Amino acid sequence: MHRRVVFSVLLWVLVPASLWAQERWLRGEVIHIGGNGEKLPEINITVIIKQTGDRDTTDARGRFRIFLPKVFKAGEKVTLDVEKLDWRIQYPLEGEAQIPDDPQKTLVEVRLLPVGSKLFWTHDRNREIYPGHGRAV
Repeated sequence: MHRRVVFSVLLWVLVPASLWAQERWLRGEVIHIGGNGEKLPEINITVIIKQTGDRDTTDARGRFRIFLPKVFKAGEKVTLDVEKLDWRIQYPLEGEAQIPDDPQKTLVEVRLLPVGSKLFWTHDRNREIYPGHGRAV
């Protein structure tokens, strides 16, 4: 009887831990750049993976954690979106974040700008919109 109880307790403790270890999470932080160039956390912002609809709300450090289904492999892209009125994602471009090799060790930085900011017109964005832009002729 004693062995059965010990075995049941061990099974109850170890199985959920092993299932949890198999789950993957896309971890990141949402920031905006302050007036002096400092990175400031965006608090209480909802971040969404568009492909799945999975979401999380940023904490006091601007950090989020969204469940990452196994169908998404390292190196593939997911499209992120944020729910903040009159603000958009500056980087990653178009909200397309690459899944890190080890999502548990890497934070994806999501940088926001107010709608209409001239900072959206960076060299990277111009090259994306005008593919020949920036090349020597």
